[in-house]
Amino acid sequence: MSRIAIVNALVDNVGLAKKQANAVLKELFDASEGMIAKALKKGEKVGITGFGTFSIGKRNARVGRNPQTGEKVKIAASKAPKFKAGASLKAFVNGKTTTKAATKKTAPKKAAKKVTKKVAKKTVKKAAKKK
Repeated sequence: MSRIAIVNALVDNVGLAKKQANAVLKELFDASEGMIAKALKKGEKVGITGFGTFSIGKRNARVGRNPQTGEKVKIAASKAPKFKAGASLKAFVNGKTTTKAATKKTAPKKAAKKVTKKVAKKTVKKAAKKK
């Protein structure tokens, strides 16, 4: 999907004017002025719940080889943007429902809540007996 297709989809689905849709895309995704790029340059992670997380990966300096001459070449350390897809996006792309992915993660939390409720009840009963 191209930038123009995204702009047209925003115009059709959201009801924005074409200039507004272009401005929204530029504000978010522009490589030098966009919000995501600026946050990554500061070293921050950008997480969009259900979609994914943008972050910076560090590459160490290393020695490479020039493929034409075989000569050793020093390659400087650098940073590269990374994207990790969220559980909902992965599930959607794989044709699974998003509720399954969400249920897998919430199941341990429910068990933990039950345990903490039991512990809380026991401490309340102990405190009541001491009085």
